[in-house]
Amino acid sequence: MVYYHQRFSDIVSFLPKKYDKTTMSLLRFDESVRADGKEIVDHKTDSLLAAAYQDDVSVNRITWHWHDEFELCHLLQGRLTFVAGTEQFGIDAGDALFINSQVLHGAWSNDSSTCPYHSVVFHSRLVSGGDTGVFWDKYVRPVHHNKSLPFLILRSDKDWSNRVINNIEDTWTQLHERKDGFEFIVRNMISESFYQIYLHTNDRHAPLAEAEHRRMERLKIMITYIEEHLAEEITVRDIASAAYVSNSECDRCFKCILEATPIQYLKQLRLQRAEHLLTSTKMSVESIALLCGFRDMSYFARCFRNAYDANPLAYRKGNVKRYIHTPLASD
Repeated sequence: MVYYHQRFSDIVSFLPKKYDKTTMSLLRFDESVRADGKEIVDHKTDSLLAAAYQDDVSVNRITWHWHDEFELCHLLQGRLTFVAGTEQFGIDAGDALFINSQVLHGAWSNDSSTCPYHSVVFHSRLVSGGDTGVFWDKYVRPVHHNKSLPFLILRSDKDWSNRVINNIEDTWTQLHERKDGFEFIVRNMISESFYQIYLHTNDRHAPLAEAEHRRMERLKIMITYIEEHLAEEITVRDIASAAYVSNSECDRCFKCILEATPIQYLKQLRLQRAEHLLTSTKMSVESIALLCGFRDMSYFARCFRNAYDANPLAYRKGNVKRYIHTPLASD
């Protein structure tokens, strides 16, 4: 299995104390996401096109990212604030969530309470068998291409969704234990769960407005540009030009979805990447600052202190990464 991971991860106590937690939750850096925010993870066990994960959001935050695969996520304990597409909502212990393909999403815990969850990630081909045929045309494509369905909340108090939740756990166990014949069981349970989601897509509210969808796609492009040029000097004009929009539309995209201006996002992303490198590498502070786009060392130290209540060297001595998100399925 190819695994470089960048999902919502890091320690809650490491969050910048002087930034609003809701905004910061969307602006964190994590090493398992590609430059454009897409996960650098091959979500498949052998050729099965599915993988099982376990994690705890109170330890490993879920960073703003997307992937081609569908995802089913079951919260085992606590309460999460989740963001998918342009919407923010709460998930309680026992509830689950379906996340559609290529949808920007992320989550965080509002306190330090334990928030473990199980996740099953699978490619559309596991259910459809390919991009042609009755399964794709009749069932999978209507969900995969549905712009009004970035996610579907599965509440444990509904019979149909509770069956899906039970399937998530059974699927997760099968992918973890990998007993003989587990592939058949996994394919059947995921297909059954997907069919229930297909049947209940009308449970979602009104379709996403075209303007909102366009703004989301533009944001993806601009996030890509920022991450690919993080070490360089970047202006709002540079960010806007990447998506062929005006400065004002660029600003609206960031404020509407991330609740931050482009420059706030850029600065906080640089600080979060610096924080990650400080606690996970032996690179010098000067090298880290330059790699993260800070040309002035005193300015970097001042910004870092304002965000983390410590200068970079002191912070490095007092903090060590203590959790790595890993898939359960192995090669």
